[in-house]
Amino acid sequence: MSLRKLAESIGEAPAVSGRSDSALLFNINSSFIRPLKVLLFSIAAQRTLLDSPIVIFTDDEAVKADSFLKGVSDRIELISVHDLKKFKNINASRIDNRVRLDWIPAYTFLNWFAFSSLGYSQHIFLDADMLCVGPLDHLTSWRERPLYGCPVFPKEMHSPGGERLGMEQSSNNISSFLADRTKWSSLNSGMMVINQQLLSESFREALIERATVKTFSSEQRVIQDEIDRAWGGVEMCSPIDNFHAGFLRFLLEPQREAVRANINLLHYVGVGGKPWKRQGANRAVDVEWMAAERRSLPFTGAS
Repeated sequence: MSLRKLAESIGEAPAVSGRSDSALLFNINSSFIRPLKVLLFSIAAQRTLLDSPIVIFTDDEAVKADSFLKGVSDRIELISVHDLKKFKNINASRIDNRVRLDWIPAYTFLNWFAFSSLGYSQHIFLDADMLCVGPLDHLTSWRERPLYGCPVFPKEMHSPGGERLGMEQSSNNISSFLADRTKWSSLNSGMMVINQQLLSESFREALIERATVKTFSSEQRVIQDEIDRAWGGVEMCSPIDNFHAGFLRFLLEPQREAVRANINLLHYVGVGGKPWKRQGANRAVDVEWMAAERRSLPFTGAS
């Protein structure tokens, strides 16, 4: 089953447009099978990227064994022990203790396998903790720069120094951020459009080397640092294509409604931000994710 076949099964497939050379890439272990199924269902339901090949990287045999993921994917690549060992010398001293692992600084460093030569002209990498709520086909036209991505949402917009601002100020700060490209500085790697220049193991090796000689707080900071150095910088794109779901609650109406109507990807960022892990999750965006999961179950199966 491809995304197009999934869309057809839920009654959402438009006319066939032909096989795409823009592949959708993911990196997960078994703990993210559940959200990835919901994300894939949501992409199909939005009738977008239906002809993009799907590639999943994993270090977990359970991912390869999942019947739905096997059916919808073109390739599930099991990362070799040899390749995993290459990450062992990366300095993890600045990695958040909540996500630090004893065999790799953080699991997200395996996202670097998106920088691989797989026979496609473009990779669209997505974190699994997302929900597709709008069209994504425009991503395939981003070809001029080596890497396109969206910015990190600074916590200072609502809680500078840990002190919560009033709703009006927070709402104004977020609205200003969304409108002002000059404020889009730090890359959030949850959505990356990666073009031919970076689709090689040599670029991944360069990232590993850079993270070995210099300390970083996350894998996405290494990516940005290396691209700034070697390629003149990441092309920053509108936050609507990678919107931090937790920030919607800091927007006043009608700003919240207007912003929500334009978002294409809702990203459930952060250790505590996953609706499938939250007890009694009742934020509107959590309810939205859980509703999407209920709709997906007849097609994806329980995880």
